[in-house]
Amino acid sequence: MIRILKNKTVVATSVGIITFIVFIPALQNEFIGDDFGYVVKNTFIRSIDLNLFKYAFLSFQHANWHPLTWISHALDYAVWGLNPMGHHLTNNIFHAVNTFLVVLLVVRLIEVGRGTSQPAGMHGRGSLKVMPHDLRFTLTAAATTGLLFGLHPLRVEAVAWVAERKELLCALFFLLSIMMYVKYSAHASQRAKGMEQGAVPPMRYAPGPMLSVLCFFVLALLSKPMAVSFPFVLLILDWYPFKRIHSLRTFLTVLGEKVPFILLSILASILTVMAQEEGETIISTEAIPLSMRALVAAKCLFAYLGKMMLPVNLMPAGYPYPNAKDVTMFSSEYLLWIVLLTGITIISVVIARKQPLWLSVWIYYCVTLFPVLGIVKAGGMFMADRYSYLPSLGPSLVVGLLTAGMQEKILPMKRRRLFFEVGSVTAGIAILISLSFIAITQTGLWKNDATIQDYLNRIRLEGAIKEYQRTLTIYPDNPDARLNLGKIYLQLGLLDKAIEQFRLLVELHPAEASYRNALGFAYAEKGFTDRAIEQFQAAVQLAPSNPYYQQNLNRAYGLINSFDTPTLKDRFEE
Repeated sequence: MIRILKNKTVVATSVGIITFIVFIPALQNEFIGDDFGYVVKNTFIRSIDLNLFKYAFLSFQHANWHPLTWISHALDYAVWGLNPMGHHLTNNIFHAVNTFLVVLLVVRLIEVGRGTSQPAGMHGRGSLKVMPHDLRFTLTAAATTGLLFGLHPLRVEAVAWVAERKELLCALFFLLSIMMYVKYSAHASQRAKGMEQGAVPPMRYAPGPMLSVLCFFVLALLSKPMAVSFPFVLLILDWYPFKRIHSLRTFLTVLGEKVPFILLSILASILTVMAQEEGETIISTEAIPLSMRALVAAKCLFAYLGKMMLPVNLMPAGYPYPNAKDVTMFSSEYLLWIVLLTGITIISVVIARKQPLWLSVWIYYCVTLFPVLGIVKAGGMFMADRYSYLPSLGPSLVVGLLTAGMQEKILPMKRRRLFFEVGSVTAGIAILISLSFIAITQTGLWKNDATIQDYLNRIRLEGAIKEYQRTLTIYPDNPDARLNLGKIYLQLGLLDKAIEQFRLLVELHPAEASYRNALGFAYAEKGFTDRAIEQFQAAVQLAPSNPYYQQNLNRAYGLINSFDTPTLKDRFEE
């Protein structure tokens, strides 16, 4: 199989095509949510003229400034009109191209590592070499990274939501910028060596690729200001794997190269804050203090990693911000996040001299997530799946390198080589199929506003169940918590559990009419009409002035000779 994968372009293209195929179901989806403001009702994108460019560059619509994204939607409208399939197709193509670029970028980064001395070694007896110098390792690492990035369910929100075109466009030019910077760094290294040897006069060197890096970076900023982290990503790459930073003088040199990028990032940040202030989405430090934001940011870093490892209970459009009373340094949860953050950072710094890869990836992950960690708080969301698009490259790369390293360790084995190789490939395929299945299922949730709303309601109800269960563990005699828990079970169709909660309430509070009525309702829904009548009769006796209880009793009597089985939720009052 590896012989077929000798060409990096073939590997990258194959991974891109697989990604495109997995997200094909998104083409059947409709416009949802913000799509109506961005596309359906947006009259400015219906003609490509001066008004469009004024709208794109000079307005802060939807509390954002991303002119290239508006132009992209206008081009889509010119081709597809208001046919949602075309707009979803464009998103799918962008994501497939991004995945293609990820594979090529990983190949180039590993190739850069080949020129360094033990570039990312976990060296020593029994350890894993992270960047060996063979094609098999490189292609395995790149393909694995690309597949994890492309097929992960966290990508669904950015791909299946037309309004999130900005995420895909930004990532496209972000990746192209880095790829051009790889070329520039090679030129810069050659220049440095030539100058040391006196072979290259400083004034005769023209760093052409740097202009391409700058141009693509500007396009990334025009797509979405989240690209403001880009100059800091370049500094990370300069340290490792490019190894252009090895003293204060070399640091100042490469920092000087980044001044135009940093200035553009500052400008984009100012425009973003202005847009959010105009949209009245900025939350003051009085409402959410900086100390609280820092604690939530620490939790956020690990919450994204958790979703990457176990993509379940994903929340379309975003996760609600934690309750203020729970966010404190003295809570065991938030203390754990601070300890983990500090511990991982310290360990990465300590081992950086021999194993720089881990610190490089960890800083990249934190830096690219920083703009959306909520230090500057806008909106009520804690985190959103779409924000993980570019940051997920770091963890995906680590998994890709570890996978390739494990395969390389298998190669010297003669007797057990086939067994381990087949087992590892089978396990890898099973994981990718599982991720694809979850991604396809998640894509179906974005079919329309109704499917999204049903899913969100169910997730919220399941979250409420956990809260009420926690309350009842501490306060088992809390009647309100038990009543609400029973009602949620009823909404979810978990009738036996609902009946169990209501029966406990009736046993503990037999003189409370509302609990009798709730139990009667659950019995009626279950089909136990006689038991329902018994409870409704009790409710009427306990509260004869309540007309709803008598109505429920009358309706229950009417069901005795009824042969239809409609839902009872619209036939009984609580």
